[in-house]
Amino acid sequence: MDSILPLFIIVISAIFAGVLTAKKNNAMATITVFAVYAIVISVLTYLFMPVLTPFAFAAYIGITLFIAGALQMLMSDGEGGVGLVSVLISILLFFLLLLVVFAAPIFGSYQLYSLPRVTESTNLTLISSENIREVSEETAQWRADKVIGEIGYKVEVEHMNIQMINGKLVWIAPLDYNGLWKSYVYGNEGTGGYAVVQAEDSKAEVKLVKDIPMRYTQNAVFGYNLHRLVYADYPGYYLGEHTFQLDADGNPKWVTMVSTPAVNGVVGDIPVGIVVTDPIYGVNEFYPMGRIPDWVQRVMDEQVTEKYLTYWGEYKYGWWNTIFNQKDFLKPTGGLSINDNGGGSVSVSESGDPDVFMVRGTDGKLYWFGSFTTVGKDTSMVGYMLTDLHTGEFKFYRTPGIYNDIGAAKNVQQNPEVSKVMGTRVSQPIMYLIDGEEVWIMPVITESGENVMMGVVRAKTGETYVAPKLNEALAELRGQTTIDKNLGTLLKQISATSSTDCEKIIDEIAMRLSDLKQCIHTSQTGTCSV
Repeated sequence: MDSILPLFIIVISAIFAGVLTAKKNNAMATITVFAVYAIVISVLTYLFMPVLTPFAFAAYIGITLFIAGALQMLMSDGEGGVGLVSVLISILLFFLLLLVVFAAPIFGSYQLYSLPRVTESTNLTLISSENIREVSEETAQWRADKVIGEIGYKVEVEHMNIQMINGKLVWIAPLDYNGLWKSYVYGNEGTGGYAVVQAEDSKAEVKLVKDIPMRYTQNAVFGYNLHRLVYADYPGYYLGEHTFQLDADGNPKWVTMVSTPAVNGVVGDIPVGIVVTDPIYGVNEFYPMGRIPDWVQRVMDEQVTEKYLTYWGEYKYGWWNTIFNQKDFLKPTGGLSINDNGGGSVSVSESGDPDVFMVRGTDGKLYWFGSFTTVGKDTSMVGYMLTDLHTGEFKFYRTPGIYNDIGAAKNVQQNPEVSKVMGTRVSQPIMYLIDGEEVWIMPVITESGENVMMGVVRAKTGETYVAPKLNEALAELRGQTTIDKNLGTLLKQISATSSTDCEKIIDEIAMRLSDLKQCIHTSQTGTCSV
């Protein structure tokens, strides 16, 4: 257990504060300061769980100097020289720490750029079109909420996690407490299980796995809080997202990537391994990078991946280049900003933060997909990055001269089929290779999250197709018309002809339909053509 480390810091800080404020012939005052300070630092450490890096140690010293110095001046009866010096030193220390934080990306930009270790690839067929994500996180949340049933008085669905189960992309949503008081009252019995939502079929039935006493969750309090549980054992690491996954035996586990700072002890993440936590018994197990169990699907943290893409796109020629020349300055995209224009009208723009989406490769591996554009305001795409979720390997694929995800999302949002339905908006644009060409595919959802349409955009031309189902939109992309559209075309042709010609056409159709009916009735092979 590494929890002795924060305890050591607390005791040393408290002793230091007591010594600074010590008064001659007044041991009680010194003991009082020691006790009060120990309690304050303990509470702050317990609540905020600071990462105990060298930078944090320096911050602790600064806080101690400031508080102890201020107390010494208040208790010194006009002789607070030591206290004043302590306060001034703490202010200087805080200034230096801020300088370290702001200087880190400037002087460490090349180090940040090198963190992803990117290689370029020309294999543009790596993303599997057999596993297309039709269901966005918002839709999965909306659908999972509906199956909670009789335990909805204490839990809700939170923290959706995308992964593969039985060869299909699915969303797994652990049940978590829906309030602080509920976390306290029902902490011993746990939340009850998790929900599974199919990510490739928006109409598939949601599965609720019940009767699992998951006590250690993200919304739990005190000793049952997941983040506090992991922090108690590993306070010296940055803790990434807590992802909910199933092990090789189908048992639920929490997986947390842990890392150390890359530059000046404050900026960037260097992954060192993962912590696997049992949500029932609260047992932590650490696995270093390179020795991760095969059942773990998500090792590389999503937020860290997004930061890596930002570093790689921005800092090729250093920090100053991002301000002035901006040569080869690439910007990761993916994040959508949904703007309510009033009256049910919705528009889409690029958000300030990038976003990556999990896809399956044709090699069977799982990847984070993230796209890049230039720093200009155009909607062109220069390439995309695939990040191996298990190994953290980064591969960049150049695709110049095509629409990026933001441009494709705007095309779908502005499509008449979408704009005429009040409040609908696009979500989750991901690029796939369909029939040898790059195609953006994204769901169209309502304000509540229900999936109502699918949008498909040719990346090279911007041609946009929207239909209630994905296969219908892809059929339009391929030039395959539906019976309804054929019928509409036929009616238009009939309306443009004379009444005599119409009668001839209708008689001919009736005769052929009669022949077809007779053929189907008598045929032994089941093949008829009219």
